[in-house]
Amino acid sequence: MSSAEVMLAVLLGLAVNECCDMSPWIGRIFARWAARLRYADPLRAHVRAEELAAHIDARPGKLLKLVTACWLLTAAGGAALRRVVSRVDRADGVPTRHGAAAWRADAIESLAQSIYAYTDIRGLSSGGRRRFRALTRLLLHLVHSPASAFERGSREDLLALIVHTGGVLAENRDARAGAQLVAAARHHVVLVDADQPVALGYRFVAAMAQLHLGRPEQAERELRDVLGWQTRVLGPGHPETVESCRYLAWSLLRQGRPGEAEAVFRDLAAVLERSTGTTVAQRLHFECMYAWLHSRRERWNDSVTGYRRVIDGRAALLGPLHPDTLDACHSLAQVLLAMDDLPGARDLCAHVVVARRRIFGSRHPDTLESRKFRAVIAARIDRRRIPIARLELRRVLRAQTSRLGGDHPNTRDTREHLAALDRPPAE
Repeated sequence: MSSAEVMLAVLLGLAVNECCDMSPWIGRIFARWAARLRYADPLRAHVRAEELAAHIDARPGKLLKLVTACWLLTAAGGAALRRVVSRVDRADGVPTRHGAAAWRADAIESLAQSIYAYTDIRGLSSGGRRRFRALTRLLLHLVHSPASAFERGSREDLLALIVHTGGVLAENRDARAGAQLVAAARHHVVLVDADQPVALGYRFVAAMAQLHLGRPEQAERELRDVLGWQTRVLGPGHPETVESCRYLAWSLLRQGRPGEAEAVFRDLAAVLERSTGTTVAQRLHFECMYAWLHSRRERWNDSVTGYRRVIDGRAALLGPLHPDTLDACHSLAQVLLAMDDLPGARDLCAHVVVARRRIFGSRHPDTLESRKFRAVIAARIDRRRIPIARLELRRVLRAQTSRLGGDHPNTRDTREHLAALDRPPAE
């Protein structure tokens, strides 16, 4: 065998291997083309395209994905040809306004069955997060439809989906996506009475997204108004009213007004003592935020005691590696750092970094925050580690700027810590 034949065989082998690796990607493209050929209505085609792409991803092997996609594309091409020839689009199109409204109601119901299954996506696998993002894109496509295309019941169901999805995105530290989703639905919510629970929930999620994005003044204004409506319509002990009250206190803390925040917390504590509708998880959220308030007022022992109680409660209720449990551990590590308990802060922060990296990934906003404080603690313990800490903070800053934006509170805090490391030590 000549050298040219050997080289050709090697190149052919590489080409075949590359084609096998590309077949899942090509299969997803073919699946989306098939949906657009098969359905005349653009919204229905978009929904079906995501469903077919997920179907292709679920097929085992690589070539089977491509073969399935080719079969779908061929069948869709035949359907499109028959539609062109006959000029009849009764089965796949939406010929009347009533038909459009009925189909959108079915689409909302179908999306609801999938989206309501997600409450906290931080602990999901990468595949699970991709599926949730695909569902979010479908929901956003529905939201962009004219408000007149929905009947009243369907519009309220759509807004309820927006409230749930926006809250999940905000809790996943993706407040930008949550704010965009909420803003896109503004032309729907203006058609709903202001005292309807779904309208109040919409405004609450909008305020939550603003708070996560570092705009506590705007969040406070919205939350005060929402809280007044919820207290009158739902009652002071309703779980949604309790959440609005808790976030109002958080917005005050973000503005450096701990005294006002503590007054809100005291009122909320009195409500929780009388209320029977709140869950154990909500009460633990309240205790966790109260522990943070103690730290802001430098009541260190109360803060540490509160966080340890929350950690024990969440570990028993949700598990020691649940995202909420790790949140409390991370906050306790920050308190220990502020108390100059550097060994305790180092050990706890190291545990949180390992757990969050394994569960969320190294570039998730929660993981980035823990990586930042681990570097800060290491530099405080041993100044010889400042160059390594500075390098880590720069990595974290680049990731936060890319994912959260340069004006996000976490990004600004990282920038301040990096500047503090660059300053020479005080004499």
